[in-house]
Amino acid sequence: MHRNPSPAAPRARTKQDSTGTYCMCYAISTGPDPMGPYYRYEFDRPLFPDYPRPTIWPDGYYTTSSTSDNLIQRQAFVVDRDKMLKGQPATEQGFLINGVNFLLNSDVEGQQAPAKRIA
Repeated sequence: MHRNPSPAAPRARTKQDSTGTYCMCYAISTGPDPMGPYYRYEFDRPLFPDYPRPTIWPDGYYTTSSTSDNLIQRQAFVVDRDKMLKGQPATEQGFLINGVNFLLNSDVEGQQAPAKRIA
């Protein structure tokens, strides 16, 4: 993960990765002004995140994506929302799901968090 230490103008990647990795980038506003500044995050991924579908949940930012048009395989990832809202170093966790055509996320809108379900 690469992160600029403070909000600033976007920076260009200077080195092209020859191993075939791909990236998912996030920009998290530092306040209520949508014109910025933003904390910016970049997470390397081993497979192309095709058609990403990001969502907001109280414990993280979740993103599902396809891996290609030729495979019935999807990726699911979550990043640490609490740390990203503070501009701190954050991590991403993910896994592959085979045999699934689409994964559609749901997200939280408004101030009330969803009820926690204990199985």
